Amino acid sequence: MNQAIHRTIYLSIFMTIFFAIPTFAQSKWQRSEPEVAIESSVFHSTSVIGLPTSHGLDKGRFEFEIAHRFLPTIKDGYEDLFGFDGPVRMRIALGYALTEKLIMTLGRSNVDDNVDLWFKHQLWQTEGESSLPIMTAIRVGGSLSPVETIRFDEDGNAFVRSKRHKRHYQFFGQLIVDLKPTSNLAVGLIPSYLYNRDIRSKEIDNSFVLGTHAQYFLGNLWSVVGEWSVTLSEKNSWHNPGAIGLELETGAHIFELFVTNQVRMNASQYLAGSPDPFETDYLRLGFMINRIL
Repeated sequence: MNQAIHRTIYLSIFMTIFFAIPTFAQSKWQRSEPEVAIESSVFHSTSVIGLPTSHGLDKGRFEFEIAHRFLPTIKDGYEDLFGFDGPVRMRIALGYALTEKLIMTLGRSNVDDNVDLWFKHQLWQTEGESSLPIMTAIRVGGSLSPVETIRFDEDGNAFVRSKRHKRHYQFFGQLIVDLKPTSNLAVGLIPSYLYNRDIRSKEIDNSFVLGTHAQYFLGNLWSVVGEWSVTLSEKNSWHNPGAIGLELETGAHIFELFVTNQVRMNASQYLAGSPDPFETDYLRLGFMINRIL
């Protein structure tokens, strides 16, 4: 009984804070002068849920990111507070703008202790008051999962790979094309390549992935966000990751709350696909917070 009461209290507090933020933000968190002119950007943040955008940072600025994916599904219901009781998969990352166009980011996920390092460089964008704002960028990087892995051959013999085995390294490259067909709608296409999709497989296989995301701005603070990635490689038996939710933008903060079937967040893990399909039984809550420092 006490546990149920506690859950009710926690849920009430969370919902009160979450839905009270816009009113508080309007009066207390007025947007400071943007470091990158919003009018010249398609998206307002460097990523939308699990996929990167072409948006950049001012030279010398830092960006801190923390993200969670709750493992209990929404369908688990009130007994697990719709997922908030955890446990969670999480990512934490710190980015730094080396130049006006180049960002370096180091991140870590608690899935296989994966650590990734990547660079994003803005390429080209339309100038002036274009009728169709377009921005492009590339992101390249690599990751290491420093864990022991075990695989079995056809005869049932076990082979152990050490923590820093060469098969635990993965590399990826992405082209980012963002455009804004209307004043309220931003969309992005992210064709991607992943080398060494599965660190536990017998042989190296690679993935081609076409990612897309969209953001519909409801005003200065709120927007609806969504993403979907399609794996084009035949060998990959995992599922396409997707998500839909809300984003709240308050000055130098970006908050996102969404439902998703993907609990793997670091780039190489995200691009490998989701172990679960995008179906009601497998949808989970997730959130991300970005802070410009």
